[in-house]
Amino acid sequence: TRRVMKNYMKILVFTLSLMFVSCQEQLTKVEDTTSFEKRTPIGVRDSARKQPIDSIKRRIPIESVLPCLNLSKEQMDKIKFILKESRTCEMECKLKLKTTMESLRKQQAEKLFEYKGLEKDSLVRQRIESIKKEYAKLAKETQLVFQINMKKCNETTLSLIEGLLTEEQLGIWTKWKLTGQLPCERKKP
Repeated sequence: TRRVMKNYMKILVFTLSLMFVSCQEQLTKVEDTTSFEKRTPIGVRDSARKQPIDSIKRRIPIESVLPCLNLSKEQMDKIKFILKESRTCEMECKLKLKTTMESLRKQQAEKLFEYKGLEKDSLVRQRIESIKKEYAKLAKETQLVFQINMKKCNETTLSLIEGLLTEEQLGIWTKWKLTGQLPCERKKP
């Protein structure tokens, strides 16, 4: 039972560490995994064949839409500042999530440590299970708060930018918000 508990804790720590790694973007390193892929031809009944990759629509980022708006220098400077503040807001949210989750994991580990080495009768198992359920509930609540805060950062950014736009610019901006696609022709260099 001691071995099972150690394995469980290893799995828990690994899973939670994956959750935090996914929030951090690694822009400098691109790993080539093509040598590990199994090359199998796509069959008639495969789902990849039914929906071509071109049909998947991705939202164009705000920075790509700005040239379509024909912004004045003053507007552009203010929007750059707003976007910088938005990134700061998002980083603060991610940092708060990370520290809160680390604290929760530490508290759980301390509580579980009390039962280390004890014979695992039904009462001890119930207490351990209760600790795990409590941790899962708190982790879920923390994730929900994180999502709400990230949404607030995004909504604030969008509303501040919209407050700077003229009616014509706002029409172009709204088109982008509704479709997620570039509302003007790309300018070729």
